[in-house]
Amino acid sequence: MIACNDLRTLTETAAARWGDRPALRMAGDEKAMSYAELDRAVSYMRQRLAQMGVEPGDRVGVMMSNRIAFPICWLGIVTMGASMVPLNRYYQSADAAHLISHSGMKILILEPEYVPVAQKACAELGQELSLLVFADTADEEFLHTPPEGGVEVATRPVGETVANIQYTSGTTGLPKGCVLTHLYWCRLARMIAAGPPLLGVDDVLFTAQPFYYMDPQWNLVTAMTTGATLVVAPRFSATKFWQQVRHDGVTFFYCLGMMPAALLAQPVDPQEADHKVRAVLVSGIPVDIHGEMEERFGVKWYESYGMTETGGDLRMPESEHDRLVGTGAIGMPYHDREVRVVDDAGAVVPRGENGQLILRGPGLMDRYFRDPDATARVFGDGWFHTGDVVRQDSDGMVYFVGRTKDMIRRSGENVAAVEVERVIAKHPGVLSVACVPEPDALRGEEVKAFVILDGTPGAADVEDRLAEIRAWCGDKLAYFKIPRYWSAIESFPLTPSERVAKGQLVTQAREQNIPVWDLAEQRGQ
Repeated sequence: MIACNDLRTLTETAAARWGDRPALRMAGDEKAMSYAELDRAVSYMRQRLAQMGVEPGDRVGVMMSNRIAFPICWLGIVTMGASMVPLNRYYQSADAAHLISHSGMKILILEPEYVPVAQKACAELGQELSLLVFADTADEEFLHTPPEGGVEVATRPVGETVANIQYTSGTTGLPKGCVLTHLYWCRLARMIAAGPPLLGVDDVLFTAQPFYYMDPQWNLVTAMTTGATLVVAPRFSATKFWQQVRHDGVTFFYCLGMMPAALLAQPVDPQEADHKVRAVLVSGIPVDIHGEMEERFGVKWYESYGMTETGGDLRMPESEHDRLVGTGAIGMPYHDREVRVVDDAGAVVPRGENGQLILRGPGLMDRYFRDPDATARVFGDGWFHTGDVVRQDSDGMVYFVGRTKDMIRRSGENVAAVEVERVIAKHPGVLSVACVPEPDALRGEEVKAFVILDGTPGAADVEDRLAEIRAWCGDKLAYFKIPRYWSAIESFPLTPSERVAKGQLVTQAREQNIPVWDLAEQRGQ
């Protein structure tokens, strides 16, 4: 295992130590990029960025699908001392405009199909942004050909250097930019690599999640830390998953959100347990299917806990796994993490009682970018306040109870209700709106919108009005943020501070049998 705290040293040390060993390949491909080739490609990317005027401390946006070029761009950006701002490839103009404006990115690297979204976002902002369009034919040029006249970038980042401004939906307001350092990524990779299982050069890691999220990124750094190979799938496919795992000789992968339930919902395949997987790391597996997952697929699934803001915090010890399957236990703190469970006043609650999980230790995010107030709220007393409700037993095992956040978790995607509400509220036919989570067996939660319509449409017209508003959201929000369920309501119950009392709203709508329209088919999802 390589022990260092910056990604440039890691990339170069991995190349020196493992040279021709396979580092990275796409699922199904027979040929992999070696560690030596990876280091060269990253060096070429650094040089190209420098030629475009990128300097240490600059922010560079990346909006790409899963392809080998994405991690090369990331490593090229961060190993020269700049930081990456990843954009969800499903973003539309309103989503993208916030990240472009708030991050102050210098250039945006993207594929041709995302250029119209970027141009529209810039037009809405009234600003210009340099675009580096990465066509399908550019892989060979960018990854295997040195830039003409390029010179190596001398800057060497250190652990405290910012690597990412990773935007994540917060409890309120628009997405917040988590400032993640090189130390964050290197420390997280070492925690993952330490197991279970202990990862090494013979392991094959697999990720099917988008590279603009943190999970494929830490998968890559974990592979580089251990000399393992990372296999990247274009997207998650429940129907093809175990076939991909078997074909590529995968020994370890991470799973979250709706993925476990989606895999279990597939017809039984006699070959699905014929694989080399030694262990699965999982976050939030439904307790009622945990045992069934292990029995059916022939491998142990180890619960873990972490956030974009904190990296990795808790993990199920190998020795405790068997007795805790299906209990909701999410693990014990990593050796360098301190945890407390506290009440609303910040006092530690007795073991066995519910309270908010707070954390401290190395490798947390540095701050929320350009948001000192939000940073102070979560770090006010030197501890990071997760907003998650847990309980801790007498042995220190932590059990997840629920979330305090006004957040909707759809298929692994964090959706801030207020972000969706702000877009819907701009529709001329909407007077007010409130979004809440609706439980869903497959996706965990769906987005539900309660809307006060302008005027008094007849009963027969309400569905058409709501469908029109939903369609209007289509080019402004990523598909997973667009509400599936819609209800028209005459007024909202309010708190003393004049906020929508969402819990009361949900109860009231159920008791009054307020009609609900499922508009999923209009989204094509």
